[in-house]
Amino acid sequence: MSLACIALLASGAWRCPTATLFHFPCPACGSTRATLSLFHADFKGVLLNPFAPLMSLTLGLILARAVWLELTEGNVHRLGDGFGAKLTRAILIIGVCEAVLWSCRWLGMFGGPVPI
Repeated sequence: MSLACIALLASGAWRCPTATLFHFPCPACGSTRATLSLFHADFKGVLLNPFAPLMSLTLGLILARAVWLELTEGNVHRLGDGFGAKLTRAILIIGVCEAVLWSCRWLGMFGGPVPI
């Protein structure tokens, strides 16, 4: 299932639900394109959402921690303890940064809204 979602995102066939329904970009718009641009060493493309690679990395680390806990302990009850708590705070901080950047772009700064 998750491989199918990754394939849809990578193909560009799956569009942002907010952009599709409301015809304006959400705070995370450009995240998939920015992360894929980083993988292709297109650093100009990362500017669509410069916080996206950080968010992707943080979410990937949380996923890896969840898999590790499931394999070693048989559950994910300690997902938010220790390192997991730091990852959770990082997601909150990066999300706030994305929202601030989005707000600034709506005011015409940093190239205006991300094209949808």
